[in-house]
Amino acid sequence: MDFGKQDALLERCFSQVARGGMVIVRDGDASERERHRTTERTEKWSTRLVKFNKTVGDLHFTDSARILAAARKAGFKVRMVDDTVKTSNKIYICTMS
Repeated sequence: MDFGKQDALLERCFSQVARGGMVIVRDGDASERERHRTTERTEKWSTRLVKFNKTVGDLHFTDSARILAAARKAGFKVRMVDDTVKTSNKIYICTMS
């Protein structure tokens, strides 16, 4: 999904959340260059080779700055969980305050 569609999807999700609710996003962080290489390989493996995850078109990897900016613009507080060692995958817990 290209960046414009990713942004629109996040905006739609954020717009549907009531005060006190949350949106949880798990995604690779392209700004973590070294660890992100592993994430890219595993995503290509799961979408192209074994077809476990479905995708249309090319893969577009975002970064934490883009997700954080979208969440904060929508009025969310964000807690980021980074508990992987080999991949750039992070969990963003976005809470509407």
